[in-house]
Amino acid sequence: MLPFIPAVSEWREPKDHSPLPISRQYANEIDYFTRQLRNDALADIAGARTDGKFDYLNGPPEQMNWMDGTRPLIGLEVIQSTAGIRCNRSLYLHADLDCGDNSSLTSVLSHGTIRLGSNGEILEWGHADGSITLGTGCVALRRLSSEVSIELAGRCCFERLSAPTIRLGKTNSAAPKKLVSHMSAKLNDLPGAIRRTDTLTLVKGDCRLADGHHYTGSLIVTGNLTIGHHTIVDGNVKVRNAVQVGRSACITGSLICENRIDLRDNASVAGPLISETDIVLGSGTTVGRIDAPTTISSDNLVAKSGAIAHGAIWARKVGVVWEP
Repeated sequence: MLPFIPAVSEWREPKDHSPLPISRQYANEIDYFTRQLRNDALADIAGARTDGKFDYLNGPPEQMNWMDGTRPLIGLEVIQSTAGIRCNRSLYLHADLDCGDNSSLTSVLSHGTIRLGSNGEILEWGHADGSITLGTGCVALRRLSSEVSIELAGRCCFERLSAPTIRLGKTNSAAPKKLVSHMSAKLNDLPGAIRRTDTLTLVKGDCRLADGHHYTGSLIVTGNLTIGHHTIVDGNVKVRNAVQVGRSACITGSLICENRIDLRDNASVAGPLISETDIVLGSGTTVGRIDAPTTISSDNLVAKSGAIAHGAIWARKVGVVWEP
């Protein structure tokens, strides 16, 4: 009975009323890291704090000793430096931040925009009320969030991104070829199809949807799924094995897969887009919409240059913008 005494005592006379802590790694609020820093910095600027918790930036950025000190830094003016900025302290900025190549920031919050040159890094987190732009070969080890947009150049690595619009690599200026008309088809007519409901079809084994067809309804596949080029699936899709979505194909709902998801060039998924292993986003692919943001989640994510997402991306192990 001895091991149960604390539990029984707490049950009879509750004393622990505080909520369980949420790991920073799993918190979903876009401002989880920034909220406390923003509140403390604004209080310091207004003179409400007297504990000297912050230091203030003075003088040109090239003359600053960014590594000297341990307290967070507050900047009230635009910071623009052609040279790299290497700072081991949290930064709170009232205006834009424009860093040169090889910059290294621990954590940064900006009321304006954030731009890092090539081969820069943000070691913990970064948030901007404006846009965030990272140059070629930059690394964002933990989380980036923006109220406007995030743009990553080629060879950038990331883990978590959150913004209304996320652009991965150079946007393809050439408009993709569109199919003028699609041939209507029924999911129930697929080989091995089992009709579960009026809007849900199950296919046991592998499945292929022909090119240029329009299917209405949701689909579950126990094997591999191949969706043809220019094909539309007006519904949700769930696949046990791997799935390949052809060029310019469209899924108007979610795509969830236990294994690899491969979206070919200019394909689109309304989302969520979730894989237990890997996701490859082809050039020109689109996930989510500006008016309907969604989530992309996988262990590893490779985005070819020109992919666009709206909402949040979580590459649990590593995400890379691939550019040949």
